[in-house]
Amino acid sequence: MNVDVTAAEQLDETTETLVYRAAQEGVRNIVRDADASAVTLSVARDSSISGDGQEVLVLRVRDDGRGFETGGTSARSRGSVGLELLAAIVTSHGGTLSVEAAPGEGTELVLKVPVSKEIPPPVAQGQEHEKAGARP
Repeated sequence: MNVDVTAAEQLDETTETLVYRAAQEGVRNIVRDADASAVTLSVARDSSISGDGQEVLVLRVRDDGRGFETGGTSARSRGSVGLELLAAIVTSHGGTLSVEAAPGEGTELVLKVPVSKEIPPPVAQGQEHEKAGARP
């Protein structure tokens, strides 16, 4: 398995959770169904996708497994309820989740989600209970 997640730094909690869940579901499906010999997982940032300069995080999970026929069948009918539910959550957060596959050609899951420009600073240990905006 080849993994490159260096672009996953400095994410807000929601984006980080979506990326983690999508990667988890993609890898789970590969292990369960793909009979793959190679898997690639990457996370990249791209500001050219959105058209408005908004930075987008792109997760790709690709395998060289058996693939499947995608035309005319829903994820639910293929037994992939997890991907269908995940796609709904991603869409509700302004992103997209797509799966491209072909029999004998492997599968690629692609998540694209806008990156929030406002990342809250890390909370120092022991300061979790201080009032917001309070200064020491």
